Amino acid sequence: MPQDAHCAVHSLPKSGYAFFGVFDGHSGQQAAEKSAQQLPTLLDDALAKAGSPADDVDALKATFKQVCLDFDSKLDVDDMSGCTAIMALITSKHIIVANVGDSRSVLSSGGETVAMSHDHKPDIIQNYTPGIVKEVSKRRTSYIKELYY
Repeated sequence: MPQDAHCAVHSLPKSGYAFFGVFDGHSGQQAAEKSAQQLPTLLDDALAKAGSPADDVDALKATFKQVCLDFDSKLDVDDMSGCTAIMALITSKHIIVANVGDSRSVLSSGGETVAMSHDHKPDIIQNYTPGIVKEVSKRRTSYIKELYY
């Protein structure tokens, strides 16, 4: 039985930003399904409340991070499931990628592959805690910075 879920929202109703997510369920499918169903709306509501404009990348990252942490702390499933996740929030100026677990995102830029996330595995997690956000400015090819949380 498949345990994966995904979502693709080309224009969130309040912010107008795009949101894409792939959720790889483990030990059941409820966590993955709830993530795909609820995170786009929760993020859109939080962005609207915070008034996060497309060019304020720090506010966007902070809101994205807080939504994910709040969702995780309140997630209630009957099947003891969990999931890894790779998510992207796309504004008119930035692509912000967040991941949990060993889900990966890569970007092709000028024919080169750019890692947009880092796996969270026991052997490499010693240097940071789960959750990484990395954004890319669409106005230039340089990659701004990583935020580990």
